[in-house]
Amino acid sequence: MRAMEKMTRCRSVALTATAVFAFAAVAPAFAADQDFTLHNHTRHKITSLFVSPTGEDQWSGDILGQDILDDHTDLNVKFPREKGDCKWDVRAEFADGSAAQVRSVDFCAVSDVVIGDGTTR
Repeated sequence: MRAMEKMTRCRSVALTATAVFAFAAVAPAFAADQDFTLHNHTRHKITSLFVSPTGEDQWSGDILGQDILDDHTDLNVKFPREKGDCKWDVRAEFADGSAAQVRSVDFCAVSDVVIGDGTTR
């Protein structure tokens, strides 16, 4: 009976250690990706969406591509980021040529961005 208990404990420790190592291997992947949900509350269709680290002189490529985000719809956005970058700027462009921006979004603390009537245009 004693040998059986010892074997069971060893298996338990091995499984726990495996789970810890598996989580540690996956954790950096989560840290390198930043997901957020964009909420369009502008009464306009968003035709282009750009995300860049705060302070950059250039915007990233258009995240939407050929897609259009209608008013009062949401979009789940996933993009890779550098580990140290928390603050990002988000720019939406509309069919009429106007644009709106949300600056210094702390993606280390929030996961929702609202482009709305009060957004800087």
